[in-house]
Amino acid sequence: MVADVAPNSGDEIIISDGEVRILRCIDSTGKQIWEFDGNWLMHLTSVAAISFNVNLDFPVLAIGNPDGKLCCLNASTSEELWTKNIIKIEWGSPVWADLDGDGQDELIAATEFDGITAFKADGAVLWTYREDADGNPVVVRCPITAKDVDGDGKSEVFAVDRWGPLSLSHDGELLWHQRSGNEFISGVEVTDIDGDGKYDVFCASQDDNLVYRIDAENGNIIWNVPMLSKCDVYPNSYYPTGDLNKDGKSEVIVCDKDGNVYCINSSGKKLWTFTTPKPIHASAALADIDGDGNLDVIITSGDHFVYVLGAEGDLKGKYEEDRRLMAPATIADVNKNERKDILFGGSGRKLNSISVSDKMTSEETEFLSEIEGSNKNKAKEIFSLFNKGGFELAKNPDFPFEQVIFGSAGIV
Repeated sequence: MVADVAPNSGDEIIISDGEVRILRCIDSTGKQIWEFDGNWLMHLTSVAAISFNVNLDFPVLAIGNPDGKLCCLNASTSEELWTKNIIKIEWGSPVWADLDGDGQDELIAATEFDGITAFKADGAVLWTYREDADGNPVVVRCPITAKDVDGDGKSEVFAVDRWGPLSLSHDGELLWHQRSGNEFISGVEVTDIDGDGKYDVFCASQDDNLVYRIDAENGNIIWNVPMLSKCDVYPNSYYPTGDLNKDGKSEVIVCDKDGNVYCINSSGKKLWTFTTPKPIHASAALADIDGDGNLDVIITSGDHFVYVLGAEGDLKGKYEEDRRLMAPATIADVNKNERKDILFGGSGRKLNSISVSDKMTSEETEFLSEIEGSNKNKAKEIFSLFNKGGFELAKNPDFPFEQVIFGSAGIV
């Protein structure tokens, strides 16, 4: 996550340091601002959610853990605001949204064994939805979302449980539950993909390997498209959308657990498929990282590579890390220097920041000389990838990855 939470130049990066169970805030130069220990008993595998509409004085973070703790803290200082003991949140993430239309966000958290619960800003429980209409427990393993799809100023909640996607009203009443007969393990994306003013839900099922587009207001299936392999928590927690081919309608990027990446248009047609060399999970992000006016697809894969694809699925380049990558990259201009940064991490216990540029700035050159003289184990290093061979270009020799800022956040 990237957000401006501290009075520093540039934005800050909030990361979950899984194995040591610490939430960290890193500034735009790779230095740690604060760390938060929630006394978690299990690996911190979930992602924090941020709101700027809870407190007027500071942004607020919320994060869950598989041990059942849900923590809320001041994003600027890491001061703990409250902690609730709920039920396991492992690969999912809570979400902030204005449920009652008063301009202040509430927190919604989905668990693996105890349904979906909404909290007030102070941690008081608003409601809990635990069972479907047939009495089956609501089991949610991936991130949820919330969006006002009917225009009443109050957000609806969207999640995918074991039996399919569902929608809840702002006060926790079931609006619809699409049970197609397949078993699901999937996150959920809610977006207006074809620009008609109506929202759609995207998710995927394990059985039959299907990607679904569903009407967000009534739960009706619009289409489903088969994948080559099953979905899983790594590749299918997120479904980024954007207008890649500039036809005025968005495409959705979907990945499966065998490393296949699909670009599907609003009509359900596969425009292209890209396959990583090894059958390992992947996750995707969308951004115009080289400033050519076209969206790029950035894939972080379990085969240790970051792949950059063009809008037509052509491979622009790839970057190799030491260990497998399990979460999507975040694309942001963290330094506020009008250059996009690709931020990613994985099993190598490092936070990596690749800065897209055709030349190294004088500040970076000076920074490199300082780093070379001290703290080689923890601090940032600056690599010229053309000289050191860290980034391989493909098909496009003008792709501006000549200089890369590669950062270890000092996590040992």
